[in-house]
Amino acid sequence: MKGIDTKPGKTTDIPIIAANAITDPLPYAGVAVSSLVAHHLTPEENIALIRNVSRTCKRFIIHDLVRHPMPLWLFTIFICPLIGHEASVDGRQSVRRAYTPEEFKALVQTAIAGAGATFTTDVSPLLSRQIIDLRFSPD
Repeated sequence: MKGIDTKPGKTTDIPIIAANAITDPLPYAGVAVSSLVAHHLTPEENIALIRNVSRTCKRFIIHDLVRHPMPLWLFTIFICPLIGHEASVDGRQSVRRAYTPEEFKALVQTAIAGAGATFTTDVSPLLSRQIIDLRFSPD
């Protein structure tokens, strides 16, 4: 197990490789996971990330937020009172920047067009998260 980060911090058990997962060559892996990153990337960067991961992985699981009033409201009412002001502002901004399930599905379809890849989507009942599960066909 390895991690990829442009600015890796200190870790304990998992080695973190200093690399840009959008553009740099990645190590071979059976499964790659991206958690709460997609909303920080432009559609073009997400497409490039998916294509780059497909070169060295058979499966790519992307977990991210959903842009919708429900999670924004839930975060504001239940989480913001428990965290500091800066984290509250950042969290609300993240929900606002996230992709709707329809937008993210279209983005993934563009990324895998002609590649023989398949994917499924799963959106939680309260729209607090979405998961894209991509499977790339072997060369």
